[in-house]
Amino acid sequence: MAATPRLDELAGDLARAPEDALGLTGDLYGAANFAMEHDRLFARRWVPVAVGADVPEPGDMMPVEIAGWSVLVVRGRDGAVRCFHNICRHRGMKLVSEPARRKRAIQCPWHAWTYDLEGALAGTPMIAGDDRHSHPAFEAKSLGLAEIRSARWLDYVFVNIDGQALAFEAWVAPLSGFFSGFDLSSLRRGTTIDTPFEGNWKLVVEGAMENYHVPWCHPQLASGERQTDWRHEVLGDCAVSMHYKPAPFKAVGEGGSVVRQNSLPRCPRMPEDLGQRQYLITIFPTGIFFINANHVGLNFLLPHGHAKTRYIRHLYLFGDGADAERHKAEREAIFASWRTIGDQDVDLVKNVQAMAAVRDAAGIRTRFSPYWERSVHHFQALYAKSIA
Repeated sequence: MAATPRLDELAGDLARAPEDALGLTGDLYGAANFAMEHDRLFARRWVPVAVGADVPEPGDMMPVEIAGWSVLVVRGRDGAVRCFHNICRHRGMKLVSEPARRKRAIQCPWHAWTYDLEGALAGTPMIAGDDRHSHPAFEAKSLGLAEIRSARWLDYVFVNIDGQALAFEAWVAPLSGFFSGFDLSSLRRGTTIDTPFEGNWKLVVEGAMENYHVPWCHPQLASGERQTDWRHEVLGDCAVSMHYKPAPFKAVGEGGSVVRQNSLPRCPRMPEDLGQRQYLITIFPTGIFFINANHVGLNFLLPHGHAKTRYIRHLYLFGDGADAERHKAEREAIFASWRTIGDQDVDLVKNVQAMAAVRDAAGIRTRFSPYWERSVHHFQALYAKSIA
């Protein structure tokens, strides 16, 4: 049985050029490593957990589970979105288990301790006996919900659980700067696609970062031509971008394109070539953002276990493209195409996950195409650096 390389050795393996590099070992897709990621990765990084459209009105709230952390996303009376640990300060009960709309307060289902929408403790019913709802030992100021550091970019809601990450504005600057030439102010959510995967979250990210597999796994998209003018750009410690001319894709009416021209409203201001390019950006570690001329994906992963991942895709359109009846057919065709693509990837991820431990035992290391998989290579290198 082959020995598994140490993390520092893995970082060295991945520091090579893509064509010479060796990929992450299978054990890093397993249960023991996932437990480590809880503290060393997901608590320390800025990670997306929701979009503002999930909680559109004051009093709206949504619980989110990510890598063992339970986050409560709440729209306050002031319109601001805040994130809290979804834990009552009394006896540790989970506060909210399902999304809720237009609530006046957050109430624990166990002993009815109540918090306002900004997280302050507002009520401790019968804490000191019948009809005695307060006690000097329980000061409301010190017993509010534990707020999680959060920030917004576009409609994304990001959290930094340990509160120690780089200031969000500095961290996201390379990404926001990259898109400074785009007017994304009219984006409105059209739909959400929630796809469960029986595989590690990293496999889902890696599959989304390359189109090498498209001709064989998504044949409805391939026309036999080749994608051209590939560009790969590293955006600081935040993200990696790949963009290209999507020549090999058929039009929607021909059975698949999610990028060809139609009557949907287009991005009001964009680089001249956006109509002929597709941009896909991996926001490390779990965000996947893409932009086409007429629709945008604010996507992210919610890891629930080492081999259990939800891939949440929020598809946004420009202006009335999101809901106008005259755009319905084209809008629904785009949504259907993305659903099909996700469904086709499910078994791929499941089967690669099944081989993760086996390939270590067999001494098999993965490799990268220097043309198609430079982004996957960079993602793995950044991952190895982050957990070393």
